[in-house]
Amino acid sequence: MSESDATDAGDAVDPGDGRTGLTFTRQEPAAPIATLALDGRPVSDLWPAFLDSDAVRNAFLRALREFAAGRTVPELYDALAERDVPYWIRSWIRDVARGCETSALVLAGRIAPTLGAGRSTLEDLLATARLFDVLDGAGTIAVRIDAAFRDQRRDQREAVCSLLEALAGGFDVRVVGSGVTLAWLAREHRSDLPGVSEWCNAHRDRTPVADAVDEALGTLDPDGRTVSILRTLADEPGETTTYHALQTAATVGESAVRQHIGTLVDLDLVDTFGPDSDKKVELLAAGRQYLEESTQQTTLFDGVSETPQNHLQAVLSGARTGGGEDGDRPYRTAFMSRPNHAAAVGCGRSDDVTLVEHPENAPEASHVRLVSYDEEEDEAVVGVRATGAMHYTVSLATALASPRFLDRVLPPSRLEAIDDPPAIVREARCIGGASDEALDDGAAFRDRLVEWGEELADMTTDLKREAYDDRGAFRGEILRSAHGLAGSIVHLLDAAGVDLVREIRVPGGLSFDHLEELAESVGISTAIQSQYGVFAAYRQLFERREEKRRTALSPDVDASDPVGELIGSFVFRGPDVTRLRDALEESLATPADLVDEAPEFAVPVSIQEAGRPAYAGTLSRALGHKRLRATRSAVSIMQALAGSPYAAAAAIHELEPESFHRDVRPDECRYALATLDESRILSDLPPTVGKIVSTLLRADERLTQTALAERADVSGESIRRHRDRLEALGLLDRDAAGRYRLALSFQTRGERREPVTPATVDEEFPTAVATLLEAALPPDRYADPDDPVAGALFWPPDPWGATDGPGGIPPWIEAAAALTGAEPPDRTATVSIGPTPGQAPIGAAGDPVTPSSDGSHPTAD
Repeated sequence: MSESDATDAGDAVDPGDGRTGLTFTRQEPAAPIATLALDGRPVSDLWPAFLDSDAVRNAFLRALREFAAGRTVPELYDALAERDVPYWIRSWIRDVARGCETSALVLAGRIAPTLGAGRSTLEDLLATARLFDVLDGAGTIAVRIDAAFRDQRRDQREAVCSLLEALAGGFDVRVVGSGVTLAWLAREHRSDLPGVSEWCNAHRDRTPVADAVDEALGTLDPDGRTVSILRTLADEPGETTTYHALQTAATVGESAVRQHIGTLVDLDLVDTFGPDSDKKVELLAAGRQYLEESTQQTTLFDGVSETPQNHLQAVLSGARTGGGEDGDRPYRTAFMSRPNHAAAVGCGRSDDVTLVEHPENAPEASHVRLVSYDEEEDEAVVGVRATGAMHYTVSLATALASPRFLDRVLPPSRLEAIDDPPAIVREARCIGGASDEALDDGAAFRDRLVEWGEELADMTTDLKREAYDDRGAFRGEILRSAHGLAGSIVHLLDAAGVDLVREIRVPGGLSFDHLEELAESVGISTAIQSQYGVFAAYRQLFERREEKRRTALSPDVDASDPVGELIGSFVFRGPDVTRLRDALEESLATPADLVDEAPEFAVPVSIQEAGRPAYAGTLSRALGHKRLRATRSAVSIMQALAGSPYAAAAAIHELEPESFHRDVRPDECRYALATLDESRILSDLPPTVGKIVSTLLRADERLTQTALAERADVSGESIRRHRDRLEALGLLDRDAAGRYRLALSFQTRGERREPVTPATVDEEFPTAVATLLEAALPPDRYADPDDPVAGALFWPPDPWGATDGPGGIPPWIEAAAALTGAEPPDRTATVSIGPTPGQAPIGAAGDPVTPSSDGSHPTAD
């Protein structure tokens, strides 16, 4: 900067918008004139870094000129002395005030940056920095807090806080950090940074786990072994792994690993479960948030000397990494989280196919097959991602044949305990690899199934490398092998008495061609994995290979009961998975052409979208892990607000386990829901609604409209636009002073004794719809029996008809149905695999039974 530039630029500095003071925010300010990183440097280093900006130096010179304006030289010296400005720069300030460009250049560029260092004191630096306060607002300064700032000595941190307070006299100082970081500032430097406590008090909508994260941030060394183990766990696709895997990945002894895990458990960052012989560790929301926060504060990975997750990857991936045609990344099998297991089992009802709308997993999980097994309930879940026939069939088969699944669900001892005669195993169930030797030696049988899966993975690798003579023929060979392997293991699970749920993750936006291809493959596998008695349905009804039909045993069909069953259940989940429904219905009904003289039995399969029974089943399992019981109102609240059974299970998972069994309370439902991202709350309604309700879930008192709008980051007009409907649903309560709360118990002793729940949960569905339409429609429409929406309320009333007319509000009415426990009509369709039997028992293949209003699974009389 030249001498003339120093003067001209100083005169031309934009004074900003006039704002000064300290502001605490989660958002980076737009176009700051300077940025300070509180990265562990002392204030004597931060000050020259701050002055290194041309805009700051120009503001400094302008402040000096304004401070001196209208004063004589003696008056200027007296004023500077009164401010404790160091005496050796007063003459330089005098020269700057007189317009000396050389003095301006030397003072701003060489002398002022040395304040606070050498013989100069912190008081010298702060007194000079306070001269900025003569400005009416010199611009915005962004101040970012790194983790290293928290590691500084307290006296050094206090000096930095004093500098920020001094600069706030002339600048708009924006301290940028997450809610957890700012809460730490409020706790540690409440008296040093005016305003931070007020900010935290005004933003008490932090997630409920924030206190646990605060404690962890103040306790753990981000570069230490404990956090390294936590990161290894977080790198697992299901955020779940075994003690043994963590011990194998670490370079310290088993006892040390257990001690580190114990520390994480004590801090509520992880939880453990399972028998001692197969103990597992799972990440909790606080652990996830801790890692996000610590990553924001510093580049921790570069500072860790070891990367045990890479060792763990090798341990978990296994020798084979094939299993699909979807990209070049390796496939692997990992453990499924407990909430995912609970939701899959809760949605997967026997003999059923259930469709669940839920966001797709993170992209990095697209090449991961998830498995889990609940030993107490003897139920297993296999979760795979599917974009087409090859991806689906190979992923399902290789997941079922993975050692981490077989060794837990079908260990050698259990394979040997299957009491079906060899002829039934081979010629009726059509289980591959079941030689006499394998049936006598469970370990050999297990090894054969694992090898089959590895061979299948190798074949898909060859397909990707184009190592074949005829692509179509080779694909057909792979598909037949995958269907055979998956069918064999599914029939083994049935013979062993294991309940199986297959969770198929369908990514959003697939073309209809891909959906039809996927549905066709599902239709074939469903037939293969179904049975009449102990007889594999596909072999009896659709097998066209003469040698296979000739060796198979044939059933004697009981004319009074010609109905088979699907082994286990299917759950399809994805953001737009209902697009798959029509193709599934068609493919399940006709997976292939019936063979001549096929036995006269059929397998009925119900196809439904996840409704109240799915939520009830999910909550029963998720709450059972906490020794809590689902209630009718809890099912209603979670179904209405959580967005999907998977989100509900994830929310419940954050509750603390109880020492004895009892009903879950409404305040616990509030706490659980508050841990969800706002995008999951009332996700079928406009995003603004989710923000409003999510903010009220996290509040611990009534909020004014202004406070609600600020915390939710919405406009007051948005609140007014939606509040009538939210009040009509019984979710929003507004007092005489216009303050808002959610009609769900706060976590106070008084509201635990007298629980608060939405009034709608005790209403009938037609009444709730009438109240909702009264709030949503103009009076003339609401009173018009010929109105296409309001007319549904007139005789004969048809509340669900209100979703059909123009101007209808289906998502709001569906929320009312969830709160009142009502199910929409015609949710379930039943298709039959195979010929239409001449007779069938009542209720076996006819119209489905309507679920009961309390969410329990229906039973036929």
